[in-house]
Amino acid sequence: MKKPILTLFAFLFILFAIMALRPVSPSRENSKLIIGTVNDIREGGTKDIVFSLVGESRLYYINRGLERNLALESLRKATTKKKLEILYADHWTPLDVFGKAAKHITELRIDNKIIFSELK
Repeated sequence: MKKPILTLFAFLFILFAIMALRPVSPSRENSKLIIGTVNDIREGGTKDIVFSLVGESRLYYINRGLERNLALESLRKATTKKKLEILYADHWTPLDVFGKAAKHITELRIDNKIIFSELK
């Protein structure tokens, strides 16, 4: 009786790990748009650039943005009192069941000018 239960738990653990660790696929079809004004820009994680928007509790980040020749100060100057258009990956993971975690930015635009994009 223990062997089938152990096998089931092992299978469920592997399935959970695969779903949790699958890569984010950056495409327009898998992205959602949010428009907002920047509240704060800071470094977070491993050289990530993290944006918080006015009136929005969720955070948005450019993965390894500081390694991609983006600078915090120039982004702060470029975004002051301007509307940002953020495309972020619409990605579900069992580690974020309710969708409250920070969202991965796939494209960032200011005044219809693309500042950052990992879309093809």
